[in-house]
Amino acid sequence: MARERRDGTLELLLTTPITAAEIVDALLVAPAYQLRAPRYVALVFFVMMMIAGFFVRPWNAAAIAAYVMVWIILCWFVIARARNTLVKIIWVALISGRAGFALYRTHTYSYSWLIIASFNFYRVAVNFGNASIQFPKGTALEVVSVAFVGAIVAVVAFVALEPPELLNTLRAQMHSIAQRPVPDPDDPRFRAWKDIQQPFPAAH
Repeated sequence: MARERRDGTLELLLTTPITAAEIVDALLVAPAYQLRAPRYVALVFFVMMMIAGFFVRPWNAAAIAAYVMVWIILCWFVIARARNTLVKIIWVALISGRAGFALYRTHTYSYSWLIIASFNFYRVAVNFGNASIQFPKGTALEVVSVAFVGAIVAVVAFVALEPPELLNTLRAQMHSIAQRPVPDPDDPRFRAWKDIQQPFPAAH
């Protein structure tokens, strides 16, 4: 999207019988096929890691239930196709003509999770085998807590199935945005564009 926006291919493509909705839908479906192999590899890796965990400690039924639910939640976060995120990336790429910028603006608030995850992995590595912080311990409260988090994730996943409002905006405004000049990377309007789900500020 970013490359075609910069070189004018998108504007030319929109003069054909292909509609903006068809272009957007194709962009949303394509990653599912392009990234199919890496996603399968990640899934196999997670399953192997989960199975390996059964051989390093004793288990009871409650601990197994909590353990499996945690892995299911992790797989959803890492492997599931985030349709709403893809829509945001396409929207920002359409406006800016820059793929890297689109990824950065869409995931700006996600980098903190990388820091948190790195810290947690460090703590796990340092304290591996320490029974006092062993998880899961197999208590009823632990199972209920994990199930509650799983229910929240399930609701979020269900809500994410609904097409975001930005998708309709993207389909409706693609043609008009493609006809405008690509903003310069140093354009001060980018700093004023706080909410990326809103239209890009108009030039003064």
